[in-house]
Amino acid sequence: MLNYIMITKNNAAIKEHDNRFVMLVFRDNEGGQLEGGFTMKRRSKVSQSMSDDEHRRLPKYSIGVVSQLVGIPPQTLRRYEEAGLLDPARQDGKNRLYSDENLAILQEIAELANQGVNAVGIRHILQMRRQVITLEQEVNEVRTLLMRVQHTEYIIETSEDLKKDS
Repeated sequence: MLNYIMITKNNAAIKEHDNRFVMLVFRDNEGGQLEGGFTMKRRSKVSQSMSDDEHRRLPKYSIGVVSQLVGIPPQTLRRYEEAGLLDPARQDGKNRLYSDENLAILQEIAELANQGVNAVGIRHILQMRRQVITLEQEVNEVRTLLMRVQHTEYIIETSEDLKKDS
């Protein structure tokens, strides 16, 4: 099964093929058609026990690949990391590896930077968004707990009513 995951501004495409990701770069040949070639090795199959969340957080893209995917120069990516906006994983303490989650954050950072927000402002906005997500999760947990309590109360009331009737 072959699915396009993302096509970038630089005519690069990430494809998923048999649970492996392959990056292709397409170039315009003289006839106006696109020719493609592989630019990175295929990743080995992901364990079936890995959740979607774990898969999203799995570091797998080098800084060069991320630069092409997001359209941000590698030096800017390094500056974002220095400013504390992003924390990619490190391979053997050296090479940065970015996850799908990092790519989503980078796209948010790029949008905010294009709107004229500076690094400090971006950091605050990202923190507020994380806090909103955390608060939404807590509200959902409390709602679920409330529903369980109400259901338990209903069962107790119903059983007491049945005892009175018998």
